[in-house]
Amino acid sequence: MRRALFQVHLWTGLALGLYALAISVSGSLLVYSPVLGEWTHRDLRAVPLEMVEGRVVVTPAEAVARVAAALPGRPLLNVQVAAAPHRAHVVGLLEQSQYQVAFVHPVTGAVSAPVHGRGAVLGWLDRLHSNFFSGRPGRVANGIGALLLVLLSVTGIVIWWPGRAGVGRALRVDWRAGWKRVVFDLHHALGAWLLVPVLVLSLTGAYFTWPQITRDLISRLSPVTRAAAPRSRAASDGSPAVSLDAVIARVQQANPAHTALRVDLPGGPTSPYLLVSSTHPDAGPRQSTMTFVDRYSGETLEVRHGSQARTWGDTLVAWLPPLHSGHFGGPVVHAIWAVLGLAPAVLFCTGFLMWWNRVVVPRRRRGRRR
Repeated sequence: MRRALFQVHLWTGLALGLYALAISVSGSLLVYSPVLGEWTHRDLRAVPLEMVEGRVVVTPAEAVARVAAALPGRPLLNVQVAAAPHRAHVVGLLEQSQYQVAFVHPVTGAVSAPVHGRGAVLGWLDRLHSNFFSGRPGRVANGIGALLLVLLSVTGIVIWWPGRAGVGRALRVDWRAGWKRVVFDLHHALGAWLLVPVLVLSLTGAYFTWPQITRDLISRLSPVTRAAAPRSRAASDGSPAVSLDAVIARVQQANPAHTALRVDLPGGPTSPYLLVSSTHPDAGPRQSTMTFVDRYSGETLEVRHGSQARTWGDTLVAWLPPLHSGHFGGPVVHAIWAVLGLAPAVLFCTGFLMWWNRVVVPRRRRGRRR
């Protein structure tokens, strides 16, 4: 059985080599995408403070209207509310079935061409990491690759197990030995030390391919509750929808300590406004508050807090995305996740070197002798 598992581990690892390198390196770089994204399109994101002094700035409602007029036919999805008067409003839209953004100048109201919100390079890395530039088929292949990494981790730890007496030695690297032995020790020791991080990153990565299946599996252990979004009640007299600016003002009046981060625009006649706010402009979903507002009356329909979970199944599902991306905590967490994300690439490189030295090099030598 051990020899059979070794063959499974070996050939699965060799087959996944390029996948492991691509997904590992791109994932580690994307840990810093929120920070790096702020450096892209700097000329569009903000203007000098002196340009807005004494000037009337564009409101979120005006920004949405200007984008709708400048880019007709594109479904508008949301608006990221400017955190300061000199910063641009950012309107999210669909451009050829891809999510992009348009920046609205805070003074002139000029609308930029649709671009990837975090720039071309990060956008390229994001598409590589999520679906290999091929939509749903690529995402499914990515999910299968993540599950094969789980298989590699499980077979690897079984092969590695040296018995209780040898665990201490198997977790160390003898740096004084020859380079082949160092590579061997690195592969085995790192594989053991990084077992849990690789499993976490692989399983959470598979979640993005099959989110509903993952929720159903978790629900077998603890219920996962999914509250339906409340609906707007259409006015019987045919009155128009409430202004977006009025909605933001009402919600902020109810939560003075909160700052409006994003407003999801209604997608249908009974869809409400969804305003995401927080006490901190860089807060993640778990630290944010979601307020559903009737698009016709302006009435608050429901308020949900990001940290509000009814079961531990809800908590687990809420943690799956940040556990994969590392987008929680501060710079220390980001650095740890960026390093851990390189684990599959390092394990593949050391494993490939072991296979090359043990199999390919001896075969070449025998071929020369003939």
